Amino acid sequence: MVAGGSNHEPWIFYQRRDGASPEKQKKYLYTHSQEFVDLLKERRATFYMTHAFKGFGLEIEKPEIELAREFVMRLHAKGIKAGTYIGSTLAYETFLLENPEAEKWLVPDYLGEPVIYGGTQYWRRRPYFAHPEYRAYIKKALRVALKDIQGDLIHFDNPANQAIPPVFHHPMAIQDFREYLKTKYTPQALKERIGFSDPSRVVPPAYPNPGSFQSFDDPVTQEWIDFRCQKLADYYKEMAAYIRALNPEAAVEINPHGITGANRAWESSVDFERLLPHVDVFVCEDGNPASLTAEGILVSNIRSYKLGKAFHTIVFNGVGSSPVAAAETMAFNPLSFHRPEAGLQNYVDFYHDHFEYYGQAEPVADVAILRSYPSMAYSNYSTHQSTVLFEQVLIQCKIPFDIIFDTHLKDLSKYSVLVLANQECLGDEQLERIREFVRRGGGLVATENSSLYDPWRRERDGFGLKDLLGVERPSSVLSRRVQTGGALESLEELETRQSGKTVFRQFEKGKVAYIPLIEPSRKRPPAAPMLNHYWKLPANYAEIADAVKAVSPEALSVEIQAPLPVTMELTAQEGRRMLHLINYDQEKEKLIKDIAVRLKIPEGKQIKEIQWLSPEMEGSESLPFSVRDQRVSFKVPRLAVYDLVVAAFH
Repeated sequence: MVAGGSNHEPWIFYQRRDGASPEKQKKYLYTHSQEFVDLLKERRATFYMTHAFKGFGLEIEKPEIELAREFVMRLHAKGIKAGTYIGSTLAYETFLLENPEAEKWLVPDYLGEPVIYGGTQYWRRRPYFAHPEYRAYIKKALRVALKDIQGDLIHFDNPANQAIPPVFHHPMAIQDFREYLKTKYTPQALKERIGFSDPSRVVPPAYPNPGSFQSFDDPVTQEWIDFRCQKLADYYKEMAAYIRALNPEAAVEINPHGITGANRAWESSVDFERLLPHVDVFVCEDGNPASLTAEGILVSNIRSYKLGKAFHTIVFNGVGSSPVAAAETMAFNPLSFHRPEAGLQNYVDFYHDHFEYYGQAEPVADVAILRSYPSMAYSNYSTHQSTVLFEQVLIQCKIPFDIIFDTHLKDLSKYSVLVLANQECLGDEQLERIREFVRRGGGLVATENSSLYDPWRRERDGFGLKDLLGVERPSSVLSRRVQTGGALESLEELETRQSGKTVFRQFEKGKVAYIPLIEPSRKRPPAAPMLNHYWKLPANYAEIADAVKAVSPEALSVEIQAPLPVTMELTAQEGRRMLHLINYDQEKEKLIKDIAVRLKIPEGKQIKEIQWLSPEMEGSESLPFSVRDQRVSFKVPRLAVYDLVVAAFH
């Protein structure tokens, strides 16, 4: 799919936001015209997003709804699918004129301030989205989008901030939280959980500055985070079911913003494991555009793309005018080429002309890195720092990997290595699944405080996996440094780390490596979220990569000799493997030559040929190769931005 862009804001929104000019209105109307649709077709777009409901009220938005209906008819006549936008805020100045009863849906002021969209848009108020009357109204808007406008996809805007903590201080949300505790636990179990059995006076925590908390150890706060995540997931489960009842062919899309490096469960009530199974598409607005910073930090959307793969969800992420972003989406998110600008037409054409290598292709991954819900939700910083930095090592050292979540521990059979990057909070059942994986011959790499806590973040008397790790507890110095998210500074700490190098050991048929510390290269204030300016490869990245390779029961599926700013993705179809190579360093390394590749040949297969393709070259070229020990070796002659290498077998 190639998404041509979006005109999803209705004209009334532009008027209210900034008093839009007649010239802007002219351009706006052009984006609904037949001439514009013809241009989309010429540029080989197959999808476009338009407006349905922005929150001003269905009556006042009627002229815009009619404009969208006519526009979608034009799109469909050209064979282009249409998405329709559903907002998550209420423009109360007009909405309450149509629906005065909606006043009680709005969240009361939080800490003396109204709960609004943000910035200067004070006229966009937040409702408690779980209010039954609000849910009923949104279903009316969905019917308009699907039946009147005839949209093929419903886009729900901003679930990433429609469930921020202040929203759950609505009186109904407080009562819902108390009922949640009563339903989830028996009185005896609730007493064990929070110290008493009657939650009828419990109120949500009001943290004006949650960034000051390294972790959430208060059990009521933990349960409130869990409640919020469940409420948001339940809302989209209900809406998705309603949409599919109206039109089973319609797709459901949300924008939870992907993996940002921050604690998404706390800040946005987003637990991907609960949320994404209900939708078909999510929008990646994670703030991590494909690039290499002046400090040499490789920034990418790769984590969010792998998140989509984990739950079989397509990711929409605008590539703009960036060839690197276009290459990244083709390699890691091949079913959606979202909003390319005219300068990327060679990439769009390449994608269309070689779609046989993208559709139905599955990633090949030797390594799984776990993002456990309680570990990531109840720790604000340390687990996010360790996990992000370990993922950065896998990305830049070109190790084939998947990101997995708690549910995926049930079946690890496709992986050679499991990574626990400071995954502190693991339950007994999870620990046993991990043991069984290693018993059967899998490799395990664990770092820092992994398995030190149970799922309620209660500290054990030692590592839950101490029998595998060969270590009872983390060093007190290192544990403290991990908790505060800082870099090593003092001589004492440096000597502690050096005396506690990676511990390797055999556990039945498998191998285990315990790494005492992922050492940040860039110091981060304790209260700062793990955003991309802290994604610099850790100082001990080579040691980390070597540990992964050392515990793997066999050599990785692909080995590549290329600079650190080059990334790769390996995908598979019946009878062939596709190797995608991307060069993020367009400032210093505009052309990388003779990239050596050693690729595993699938069992029972023989290599037939290797083809080299790129949007920067005409046609394709056959590459010479050699075979040894069921591995095929070859060199990619040059890489500018993006290369696709296809290895065919028979």
